Amino acid sequence: LCTKLKTDPINGLPNEKSLLEARRRIFGRNEIPAVPSKSFLRLAWEALQSVNRLAFAAAIRRFLLDELSLRKKMVRFVILALMVH
Repeated sequence: LCTKLKTDPINGLPNEKSLLEARRRIFGRNEIPAVPSKSFLRLAWEALQSVNRLAFAAAIRRFLLDELSLRKKMVRFVILALMVH
């Protein structure tokens, strides 16, 4: 690794400014690029999507397991579809 980075394992990097600038041109700056943060509205929207998925899964489970007539099931399905859409 030291050979690939062209550095001395005992002394580290050189202190000469010209050598440091040359290393910066070759290897780039030692920085982690900033990642844009999510806005509050984006975080709130994502949280609501998670809740919507859970509610939808619970509604489908109930829809499939309930012993209701076909007509009642259709009414629930239409209401559920309107809520999700």
